[in-house]
Amino acid sequence: MILRILLLSGVVSVAAAQTVPTAQAAPAPSQTMQAEPQSESSAPQVAPPRVAPVNVQHTTAAQAASAPQQVAPVNVQHATAAQAASAPPQVVAPVIRFEDATDKSDIDFVHSFGSAKLGSLLEGTGAGCVWFDYNNSGRPSLYVVNGRPLDDSMHPFPLKVKPDPLPHNQLFRNDGNGHFTDVTAQSGLNPDMYGIAVTAADYDNDGNEDLLVTGYGKVVLYHNDGNGHFTDVTKKAGINVTGWAISSTWLDYARDGCLDLFVGR
Repeated sequence: MILRILLLSGVVSVAAAQTVPTAQAAPAPSQTMQAEPQSESSAPQVAPPRVAPVNVQHTTAAQAASAPQQVAPVNVQHATAAQAASAPPQVVAPVIRFEDATDKSDIDFVHSFGSAKLGSLLEGTGAGCVWFDYNNSGRPSLYVVNGRPLDDSMHPFPLKVKPDPLPHNQLFRNDGNGHFTDVTAQSGLNPDMYGIAVTAADYDNDGNEDLLVTGYGKVVLYHNDGNGHFTDVTKKAGINVTGWAISSTWLDYARDGCLDLFVGR
């Protein structure tokens, strides 16, 4: 019995020894219970896809490509040079200089208010002149108005000695070479009056400019005869202005082609 038991034991032991590896290969009940979820699904479990690490440099380049382009800073010096090159050239205006040509022109005129010193508003007003082409030479000539001594009874500071000849208006003809000639005597433009101002206009549309002289005491209208001489036509024209006439102007207020006259007093 013992031997058989031993044998059996040996057999069993041997069997056990032979079967143990098989038993070890097979999962234990507890292990089988734990492994059942794995054995229930015959398909292998798919692991979630691994996300590759983002290349910061590549992303930055992509973002830079999709981002709005940045405007490069403007080189102010280059831009200024380009603008200066494209801008139109600046024209430098010449410097205008004036030269006193009185002596060369031979215009000899001295204004007089006819008394030792100023004693009235009349004398302080001064005198005027006009440039006009009286002989149609294409060159403007000069007519200058002058004062003269008033009656001693009407002035607080009369001259004790009156000048001789008396101051008078003067006409200087333009000779065309920068020189002027005094032609007052032959022109007839020397009224006996205290002159204040003068205006020129062709009032009768004959192609010659006429003159109206205003001053103290009267107004004189001179018609240009076309030959270098002027004729006093004040009464003939119906002009009667007494007192102090300061200035005048010509205008065609009626738009009839004929100049009208306005006298300021």
